[in-house]
Amino acid sequence: MREYEDLPGETGQRMFYVEERRPARAVFDRKIPDLFVNGQLAGLHEIWRRGVSGRLRQDAERPLRQGQTVHLELMIDGRVLQAADSYVSDIADAQTQGAVIEFTLSRGYLDLETLGRAQERMAIAGMMRAAQARISDVPPTYRELCAEAVHLMRAWRSTLSQIDNAELAPADARALLDEITPQVVDAWRPLVSRANALVAPGVDDPRNLAAMKAFTETIVTPELLDGPLWARTYHKPLGYPGDRVAMEYSYAGTDAGTTLYGRLCHRLGLALMRCVDTRRAFAEEMIREMAGRPGATAPLRVTNIGCGSAREVRNLVQETLPRQLAFSLLDQDRDALEFVHRDTLPSTLREDKPAQVDLIHASFRQLLRSGELVGKLPPQDMVYSLGLIDYLTEARCRALVNSLYGLLAPGGRLLVANLRRGPDSTYWPTEFLVDWRLVWRNEDDMTAIGRDIPEACRRTAVDETGQIVFLIADKPA
Repeated sequence: MREYEDLPGETGQRMFYVEERRPARAVFDRKIPDLFVNGQLAGLHEIWRRGVSGRLRQDAERPLRQGQTVHLELMIDGRVLQAADSYVSDIADAQTQGAVIEFTLSRGYLDLETLGRAQERMAIAGMMRAAQARISDVPPTYRELCAEAVHLMRAWRSTLSQIDNAELAPADARALLDEITPQVVDAWRPLVSRANALVAPGVDDPRNLAAMKAFTETIVTPELLDGPLWARTYHKPLGYPGDRVAMEYSYAGTDAGTTLYGRLCHRLGLALMRCVDTRRAFAEEMIREMAGRPGATAPLRVTNIGCGSAREVRNLVQETLPRQLAFSLLDQDRDALEFVHRDTLPSTLREDKPAQVDLIHASFRQLLRSGELVGKLPPQDMVYSLGLIDYLTEARCRALVNSLYGLLAPGGRLLVANLRRGPDSTYWPTEFLVDWRLVWRNEDDMTAIGRDIPEACRRTAVDETGQIVFLIADKPA
């Protein structure tokens, strides 16, 4: 595995000691405080003894500048947890929720342990105060829908817990789940469609939206957390929901859970998020198709930005294709890359050498600065990214797509995927049940982010579930 700085063309950097920066969630496990910068709300990103970083939408007329003095406040439910004067020490590239800006305290330091304990007390008190107030902001029709979902799951929990006590043989347990899973999925699909319609107006009303999300997570989400897929994406042990383990659950499509009810919940999650696997299958078939193009004999060079577990790569290297494959797989998650190393690389050691797989560890920020990749990787026959642009603004997507298109060799192809917005999307399960915040797009949106590519070279497509939309761009030969 190579680090990003080890790519050809990178001169490297001297390394100096830098105090460890902790993700906000690691310090504030109960509730992450709001960060206010000169009174403007920002999303707290990281914290350390001498400062913090946050995501902030810059004011175009009065943007923050390096070295500028600002006043910071960490607040929970409108109450100040810590206030301090600081200065802007770094401004990174803009992401979905604004630029990532680092602030260093002008004097003093942050006692992280004391802040963590104070946050615990304030968060619990705030939740108790807000519980009754929030429910009044939730529309009655939405409360009724959530009650239906809870009633459905509790009925199945009660029934299956009695069967669990009977200690069914494993084969009989699987047969039972095979029989009842379609019933539960069929009952949930119209619930999801109705929920999507009910929450859509709330997108433009922050108070209403926050109330519905809090209500959902309090009432409905706990009924599903016996299922490992739901629990993984909701608790986010790595700080983000779509990690390698969560994706592997979707790709494997096998049972998980310690009880019959837990296994049923897991199966329900797999069914509602089947688009994760169809997205993978779409890319896999495209690579297979390009490897079969007549007349080409050189290795097919393929780069995956944000590769995760790269299940499609594992499948392809086990086949005998007309051309050798040469993959460059980039991801911020070292665990994911180590998984690929254990799971996929052994298959490349066959005598016929079906593939070369190069693993590159890069931070999320480095992945977004894809322009830096040009000149570090040779021209590619295919570049694809399946789960990255869902987190990016349109402007950032356009820049990324343009850079990735620039990586292509003549005749090469770019493929990027995004969760598709629409009445039957997975919006409610992801955004409301597990707090998985994404940017949802349709065909017009994907066309917009690819508009700098000649129109004759690009098109959109939708997967078989109708829940994933793709932008496909071919560079002229």
